[in-house]
Amino acid sequence: MLGHGIFNVYRFNKMRRTIIYKVTNGCNLGCGYCYERRRLGEMKLNCSDVMAPLLPYLEQEAEQHSGNRYMICLHGGEPLLMGVDKFDKIASTLEKLNRETDNSFAFSLQTNATLMTEQWASVFARYKDLMGERGIGVSIDGDEETHNRFRKIVGGQGSYHAAIRGIERLREHHVPFGILTVTTQYSLQRADAIFESILNLRPKFWRLLPCYNLDGNGSLTSYALDPLDYASYLKKQFNNWVKSGKMREIIVDPFTSIISVIKGKPVPWCEYRVDKCENFLSVETDGSLCICDTFPEMTYKDQSRLAGCDFHAALIDMPDYYSKLKSDLDMHCANEDCPVKEVCHGGCYGMRWVFKSLNEALYRNYCNAKRSIITHIMNAVRLTEY
Repeated sequence: MLGHGIFNVYRFNKMRRTIIYKVTNGCNLGCGYCYERRRLGEMKLNCSDVMAPLLPYLEQEAEQHSGNRYMICLHGGEPLLMGVDKFDKIASTLEKLNRETDNSFAFSLQTNATLMTEQWASVFARYKDLMGERGIGVSIDGDEETHNRFRKIVGGQGSYHAAIRGIERLREHHVPFGILTVTTQYSLQRADAIFESILNLRPKFWRLLPCYNLDGNGSLTSYALDPLDYASYLKKQFNNWVKSGKMREIIVDPFTSIISVIKGKPVPWCEYRVDKCENFLSVETDGSLCICDTFPEMTYKDQSRLAGCDFHAALIDMPDYYSKLKSDLDMHCANEDCPVKEVCHGGCYGMRWVFKSLNEALYRNYCNAKRSIITHIMNAVRLTEY
């Protein structure tokens, strides 16, 4: 019954869609685990002059449909490479649509923060009311040693101090920010140092993400994690979070999302919701469309590219291959005697699809890892008044 209630919260409200807008393929960092470099090959150091013309489609969507909510996630590469002027045009258009139509538009942005100038922080402060509730997302992998292991400026220099300066500029302009951390093999023995360093930055939220990079044979790379190792690491960080006494002061995911589902509250993170990829549309710099960049391009009703597509149909329809994949994965969950499936809701379909296609052992470990961390948190929640 728990999953049923969450389903109702989302399915029968007005449409809420996240549009991942890839504003550049360029990046000034050369992170060793970068999934964009693995997906696209070598990346440029500057922003391409070609950026998919999304704004006219948003304007048309807002004029023809009312009462809906849209989150425009500005992504890259490194989105600050688009320049302040291009960002200002995007933000002012969203502001105009909020003012002139019966819709709600917000934006989020994920950055490495090394290019965060006073001008950027100032313009973010100006459009603070347009931001998603969690503010600007900054990629920081923990303490300086852990962060610089993989997150290097092109040329080899560590990016930690540049990223911290960027965060300080956001803080000076009272711009809310959160931290996204990629967990690798190197992180496993540094849980305490990572926790303390992130807490000292005083972010609004912190999301811990696993590095599950596979090589050409479907095996984990030397720095990537087995899901079971990731679950063990999460248990350590959950315990640190509880001991810190900061559970109500800082949102930490996946812990906050798991607790919210346990308590019957809606969550924004697709991985712990019943409706998942249905809420996403990714617009690449060349105008190609996909659900998210874990999946191949859309292949139905000629909605594979922005130019000439029925944009509203692309937002609300799902390609046939996704519907079949979802059905198969849901059936697997339904057939399993799993004690946490009403909390997990199947996890990340994209990651499960990759594991199921390439490495059956990792696919099993993915489910076992979910059971491990969710059970750990469920037992702890019974002992706390969070």
